[in-house]
Amino acid sequence: MIKAITVYECEDGKRFDSAEDAKKYEMLLNECNAINNMLGVSKEPKYQACAVQLDKQTVDFCYDKFIELCLRTFPDYKSYSYFKGFENINKHYIHRVISEHYDDYPCLRVLSERFGCISPTTYIEYDQPYFTKHEDEFKGKVI
Repeated sequence: MIKAITVYECEDGKRFDSAEDAKKYEMLLNECNAINNMLGVSKEPKYQACAVQLDKQTVDFCYDKFIELCLRTFPDYKSYSYFKGFENINKHYIHRVISEHYDDYPCLRVLSERFGCISPTTYIEYDQPYFTKHEDEFKGKVI
């Protein structure tokens, strides 16, 4: 016996069995895309030996929006932040939480990876996170 199965696919390819779950994820994806767009277009193609100087205020604003989005998405992280205070959130913790949910929230993972490529001191976005801690080793062009 053959039976039809309905699958709902979001813009980024993430699939769901229910339309309700797909709609919830699509809303999350739209918020991630809005944050990504506020940051500006990243380099194309990747790994081109160039980096982009970003605006500090824009990055800080976008990162705050990203953290707010994560606080709504991960209830466990939200309770953790209550103990630490929002201004004292351990920013590395959220990236670990996202990596633990690798397949569940690919839109958050992609955005998290992008923030991981931005230097917290110079606000330069590199092709890879290595250079955020080894900026003196970067031999490419900063645009």
